[in-house]
Amino acid sequence: MVTLIMKIQGSLLKSNTKNILKMHLILLISLLSINFSIAQETLKIGIDEESIYKVLVATNRNINFQNDTTFIAEHHLNKTGTFSFLTANGSDKNWSYTMEDSFSSMFVQEFEYTDWLVFIHGDSKTLQTAVERANEIQKLHNVNVLVYSWPSKDPEVSPFKNFKVSYSNVESGLPYFKDFLVMIDELKDALNNPFNDQNISLFLHSLGNYYLERMVKENLHKGLDEYLFDNLIINAAAVEERGHEEWVEQLNFSRRIYINSNDDDFSLTGLRIISPLGRQLGEGPRKNYAENAFYVSFTEAVGFPGSMGPSHSYYFASIPEKSQNIKAYYTGIFHGYEAQLDNNQLFAHIPKQNSFSIIF
Repeated sequence: MVTLIMKIQGSLLKSNTKNILKMHLILLISLLSINFSIAQETLKIGIDEESIYKVLVATNRNINFQNDTTFIAEHHLNKTGTFSFLTANGSDKNWSYTMEDSFSSMFVQEFEYTDWLVFIHGDSKTLQTAVERANEIQKLHNVNVLVYSWPSKDPEVSPFKNFKVSYSNVESGLPYFKDFLVMIDELKDALNNPFNDQNISLFLHSLGNYYLERMVKENLHKGLDEYLFDNLIINAAAVEERGHEEWVEQLNFSRRIYINSNDDDFSLTGLRIISPLGRQLGEGPRKNYAENAFYVSFTEAVGFPGSMGPSHSYYFASIPEKSQNIKAYYTGIFHGYEAQLDNNQLFAHIPKQNSFSIIF
C-alpha cells in the first residue's frame, strides 16, 4: 500500500491539472482503505496559567475519568442520556478542561466577544480537534464559540468505516441533539439569559448537517422558538442533495438559512466515489431549491484550489486569509447578520440556479 501511494505521489508531479484530480481520487480511495489506528487522546483537567483562549463544549460522548487530573472523551455515546459540559482553556501549545455543573453554569464567566456561534462539527473529529477547530473559527471571526462535540472519530477503524460509524452515531444521538437545542432555547428564556442583546447562530459543517435532516424526518424539529437562532448555516453538507428542499423547508427555528456549497468539493466527490451515496448538498443543488433558504456558491471563488481541505473547509484557514470577501461573508453570518447578497461587489446572482456566487 505504501509503495502504491508513493507511485501515485510521483505521478502527480508529472501530470496536468485534470490528471492530478484523478490521481488525488485514487490516492484518497487508497488512504481510505488503511486502518489509521491511534490511541484515544488523554485530556488534562484544570486551567493552565498560559491559557489565552476559551471554548465552551457540550458533549454526548462518554467521559472516562482516569484520575483527578486527566480524562478520556471516548468515541461512543454516553448511554445514560446525559451530557458533559466543559470549558476548554488553551494556548497555542496546550489545552486543559474544567468540568461545569450544568449547561447554564458554563456561561457564568467572562468571554472575549459579544456574539455567539454554535458549532456542529463534521466527521473524524475528536473532542480536542473539535475544540481546536472551534478556536480557529473564534480567532478568525471574533465570535464566541460553543461546540457540540459528538463521537465522530473511532481510532480503531479506517476513515471510510469511520464515516459509516459516525453516520450511525448521528442517528443514535439524535435525542441528544434535540435536547441540546432545547437547552439553548430554555436558557434564552431564562432571567439570567447570557445571550441577552447578543446574536446567536447555528453553524453545521459537513456530516454535522445530517443532524438537521434526521431531526426533521423524525419530526423532532417542532416546539423550538422560531427565532432561536439568527442564522442557520448549512455548510459543505455531507447529506444527499436530492430531496433536500423537503426537509430544509420545514426548518423553522431561525431568522435566516444559508446553504453554502462548492461543486468542486473534493472531499464530497471522494465520498461519492467510495460509497453508494449520491450527489451531496455541499456540492450544490441541481434543480430543486428550498424557498426559505439562501444558496451561496463557492465554485467560482474556491473550486479545487489544489488540495482537498480548502475545497471543503473554506470558512477558515487559507481561503478566508486570501479572500477578504469570503472572510467578511462568514464573519457576518457567524455574528448573526444578514449577508449582503444584493451587493454586486461581493456576489453575482445566478438566476438559473436560484443562488449567489461569491466573488473572491
